[in-house]
Amino acid sequence: MATASISKGATPGQDSLEAKWTGYTVFCAVSAALAAFNSGYNVGVANAPEQVVRECVGVTFEQKNAALPGCIPMDGNVWGFAIGAFALGGMVGGISASPIMNAIGRRKTLIFNNILFLIGGLLMAFSTTVAQFIIGRVVVGMASGVGSVVAPVYVSEVATLKYRGAFGTLVQLNMVIGILFAQLLGLGLSNAPGWRILFGITIAPSIVQVVFLLFTVETPAFLISRGNEDEAANVLTRLRRGFNTYSELNAIIDSQGGKRAGRKASQSDDAASIERASVESCTEQAMSLIQIIRSPMLKVLIIAVVVHAMQQLTGINSVFFYSTSMFSAAFGGEAARGVTVGIGALNFVMTIITIIVVDRAGRKVLLLGSTAGMVLMSVIIIIGSVYKQNIVVVVAVFLFVACFAVGLGPVPWMLVPELFPTKAVGAASATALGVNWLSNFLVGQLFPLINTGLQDYSFLVFAVTGTLGFIFVYFQLVETKGKTVEEVHAELLGDRAMTSEH
Repeated sequence: MATASISKGATPGQDSLEAKWTGYTVFCAVSAALAAFNSGYNVGVANAPEQVVRECVGVTFEQKNAALPGCIPMDGNVWGFAIGAFALGGMVGGISASPIMNAIGRRKTLIFNNILFLIGGLLMAFSTTVAQFIIGRVVVGMASGVGSVVAPVYVSEVATLKYRGAFGTLVQLNMVIGILFAQLLGLGLSNAPGWRILFGITIAPSIVQVVFLLFTVETPAFLISRGNEDEAANVLTRLRRGFNTYSELNAIIDSQGGKRAGRKASQSDDAASIERASVESCTEQAMSLIQIIRSPMLKVLIIAVVVHAMQQLTGINSVFFYSTSMFSAAFGGEAARGVTVGIGALNFVMTIITIIVVDRAGRKVLLLGSTAGMVLMSVIIIIGSVYKQNIVVVVAVFLFVACFAVGLGPVPWMLVPELFPTKAVGAASATALGVNWLSNFLVGQLFPLINTGLQDYSFLVFAVTGTLGFIFVYFQLVETKGKTVEEVHAELLGDRAMTSEH
């Protein structure tokens, strides 16, 4: 017997376009966003145990020579590549995700993607060589890359219009929780053989996600894109239990360039019968990257790519990857790990605040405020470093992360599905996320070199990239809050908007 969803503010026959949320919609969105939790976990997991894994700190002679050695010695450059290999895998996974999710659907892609998390976790947990460890990082990176494309698309396509922004932040929230969870576990497992457990734990959330996803549905937008209108109508009824979904169904069809349902809703129609109305097929081939580039949507794609590049090139992962080693010299290893956990906790709190304000403040405002704050904090970090004011540096780093969490953290993930129609969202997401992961890799690889070369002025690079990003967003991005794709394109493309939809 099915359990009824709880619907907030639902009245019989109320238009689902006015719905805030339903319990089942939240469950489906959270289930998909668990991919981001696992991704975040693998971002944060390598920070705390670095000295144990690569320098064998605290590892006994017996542990070093065990069948599963207590450490895997490697110099700083090799360790940096091992960290960055995760992002390389993410880039490969992100680019590969589009054709897969367009072929078999968002839900099935997320389910099968957990096989990669399982394989990667086992490789790292049982690694005996540097090569095996790096391959494990690449594999979990590939899983994270696929998840980073598919999860935001799934969440956006099941979310209600009114709370689409809040739903969109679930991806970043899960990533933040994953990072914090890894950092907390790192406090107790940064030892031999604890680090093996730490890297292997990624298997657990992958199993949980598979179980949860078995009780979810495919998105209505994908089903309509495949010509399965009746199933899409039934799924939408389930997602919006207690609401009249006729108008929303037609809005999804319109967004794909299809034809509306053959009759209007009457007051005597209940939600279920309306969804079973005749819907003429709007099946269209998914657009390729080349087709998007040759269309007026090229401008929209450039905006999406730049925003995703900004998320990484403003330097957030210089903190998430290297904060423990950054603070160790000033405060000692244990205290540095504590500071790192504090950063993760602040990131979590600020992301919760963002969920509350994102549908009030708007995407563009949050991006501009976030970027400006990160630029300012980068300058303060430089000043604190030059004058050897460690407390100033720590406070500025905390505020740097806080600024990221309210804008550049969550907004890019929700922006792509709001900028592109269903037929283009796969290729656009894969491209934007591919650039995101490439930028992630570059920061992970280059920051140690930048830190060695510029020393106290290392964050000058991030201040410059942040300033350029701020200027771009100010002049090029329009607000997407509460707007359909057609409305966004009308503002961005003007007279060319109509041709971009067909």
